[in-house]
Amino acid sequence: MIPTDAPSLGDVQALTQEYAQYGAYRGGLGNVLGGVVVILVYFLIYGNVSTSILLPIAIGSTALWLVGKEGIRRTMYRSFGTVRERWPVVLRSLHIINVTLLTLLGVWVWWSFINDGGHFAQHWLLLLGVTALPVVAWLFMRTLQELLIGSYLFLTCALASAGIAYIMSVVVFIPVLGSVAIVLGIIEHRQYGKLAQRLRGV
Repeated sequence: MIPTDAPSLGDVQALTQEYAQYGAYRGGLGNVLGGVVVILVYFLIYGNVSTSILLPIAIGSTALWLVGKEGIRRTMYRSFGTVRERWPVVLRSLHIINVTLLTLLGVWVWWSFINDGGHFAQHWLLLLGVTALPVVAWLFMRTLQELLIGSYLFLTCALASAGIAYIMSVVVFIPVLGSVAIVLGIIEHRQYGKLAQRLRGV
């Protein structure tokens, strides 16, 4: 006899779908990490920290965010195994458009260098950054929020290598973006805790 309080098939499917979202585009504490990192880098730029200090911090922070958020996703939000989530069409389309724009940005930077005679040896890190950004964005920046944070960090590294990172201080919404990421990450993490309790009861 099936207990009357047993969850229905629809309830189980809904829980599974919500759980799968954490493997696709819900970041939880990974968003918190991204928010903290991007705010830190922004205020270092705003404070006119020298390039010799800013560049290694920016590179290290970017690597920490990428590795950290993926590590958090795999260790904290897959406690019930791996479930694949099909992206909503709107999110997938937006992702493709954004990565295409980043690719065009990289092409424009390369074209500008070639037209100016090219100083590739002097600015190899800048070129590496704008070349790698679309690839990294396609693989690891699943939401608009992650894309904005990641693009800011990558471009900061690239411009800092050329000694012109101060340009990024004009992106005045970064502290707001970082703060929103922190709040959203905390909310998502708490929601996952409640979801995990419900899944254990299934």
